[in-house]
Amino acid sequence: LHFWFVGRRQVVLSALRRAVPDLGSRRLFDIGCGSGGLLAFLARSGIAVAGACDVYPESLRLVRERLDAPLVQVDEGRPLPLGTGYDLFGMFDVLEHVDDDVAALRGLHGALVAGGALVLTVPAHPWLFDEMDRIAFHRRRYRRSDLRRALEAAGFEVRLLTHFMSPVVPALALTRPLQRLLRRGTS
Repeated sequence: LHFWFVGRRQVVLSALRRAVPDLGSRRLFDIGCGSGGLLAFLARSGIAVAGACDVYPESLRLVRERLDAPLVQVDEGRPLPLGTGYDLFGMFDVLEHVDDDVAALRGLHGALVAGGALVLTVPAHPWLFDEMDRIAFHRRRYRRSDLRRALEAAGFEVRLLTHFMSPVVPALALTRPLQRLLRRGTS
């Protein structure tokens, strides 16, 4: 397992525990679960799982191999067919893929019960947007103020907004210009 994913899993678990004091009484529904590695890790760590959704059928097949939970295939660009009554959504490195992030957040807000929570991660620092973001189909990277604005416009009260993996930012700041220069030299 790549070091990034190992570290990220621990960071997400820690963030969930810190941001949701009554985590033990909630059930997580994962929006954009990918292959389910993070969700399976969270379940093994004691987080109750309500279900998950993803755009790709292959992703959901992989999740089924890891976890016994309700799964929903969704259509990219369409509102999620979730209904209401959820008390905890996780959206880990998904929002940056969505064209209309505020509309997507508004839909999640409407599906939560009163007092429900959304915990999410997004890539930060728009100045780091590069070829890897384009390959990953990212629409954007976020400034803290932009993410806060989008969440509040969707009806959320922001209780915790913090960076993680920030120790790697100085290294990225030093290596990104060199990577761009090297790519230009090979074109």
